[in-house]
Amino acid sequence: MKFKWILLIFLGACKSTTQTEQAGLKSSSDIIWQNCEQTPLPSHSNVPWKNIGNRTQNAVAKPDHRSNDGITTTGHAESFVVRSFFGWQVGPLRTPIIGEDIASYLDTCGNQLVELGQQTTDKKGQVDTILDPKVVGNLGPGVYKLHHKLLANGQNTSSYLHILPRGQKAAMIDIDGTLTTGDSEVYQEAFKRYLSESIDATIVLNKLSSWFQDNLSYVGKAYEGASDFTKRIKERGYYPLYITGRPFIVNELTRNWLAQLPAAKGYIKLAPTLNDALPSNENVGAYKVRELRSIQSKGIDIVIGVGNSTTDIFAFATHGIALDKSFIIGKNAGKDGTVAFDSYQNFPWENIPPAQ
Repeated sequence: MKFKWILLIFLGACKSTTQTEQAGLKSSSDIIWQNCEQTPLPSHSNVPWKNIGNRTQNAVAKPDHRSNDGITTTGHAESFVVRSFFGWQVGPLRTPIIGEDIASYLDTCGNQLVELGQQTTDKKGQVDTILDPKVVGNLGPGVYKLHHKLLANGQNTSSYLHILPRGQKAAMIDIDGTLTTGDSEVYQEAFKRYLSESIDATIVLNKLSSWFQDNLSYVGKAYEGASDFTKRIKERGYYPLYITGRPFIVNELTRNWLAQLPAAKGYIKLAPTLNDALPSNENVGAYKVRELRSIQSKGIDIVIGVGNSTTDIFAFATHGIALDKSFIIGKNAGKDGTVAFDSYQNFPWENIPPAQ
């Protein structure tokens, strides 16, 4: 059974202007953008494990925790869910953490994190945090870090709440084959990482284990200029939406990859199910359309699409992104009237004027 907690604490008084960023986004009203992610988690004594199996696995398995981002606009009138998963990992094998308590917190640039309450993981190892718009509406535009802490051992997973001004222009940016040099980069990185971790879990000789770690490490290759491209998009006033067909299972790998690129800070969304990740218009294409429509319904104007695949072209067209604002790299560049580009050094910036 899922336990959903509604945030009922007034947050407005917790705001601070000491941690802000202009984020490259321009507006006629000179909006101040909050960047709230520095407040440390409160310390606490670990509570007893409720499930003896979890206590046993805690001694031998690695954590596999991940959480969705949330996105809304100032004063938006609908609730939305931030979903988190807690599990164990031994190489490619994963098991959910069932029946354990999670405490959630929100950073609002105050002296302390705002506690959102405690939830118990369901049979899938998941908890849902429902953010109340009446309370979130008291926060200004910006990025607010969410923490979800497993109380039995203190492990934490994080995500972000993105609050944009209504009418904010945005750009959907695919990752695989768009920012990376190919669609297979994520699979190479994930496979070698999990193989390395499997070896690390079974080999006790530190030197031999370190050799395997060094020789199996792999980081997905990015197109030259991809990092600067994301920053320039944001500088022109378009909020980055990294909406990818990668399955949610590689959420943390994806966050780390974008941070190391480094990409401009933006909303990150991975396919919630394996079915949504399948490479067809009916699967990953339809999932991206649903995500674009959901974000647009909150008052965010998605006017730019950057991708590489036919499913990206399908999603852009179905959502209604204009052809001269639909940019495709790779073998499908220019297909169906989209704008072709062969490198970020030759990106057609004349098609993207500064947002008004």
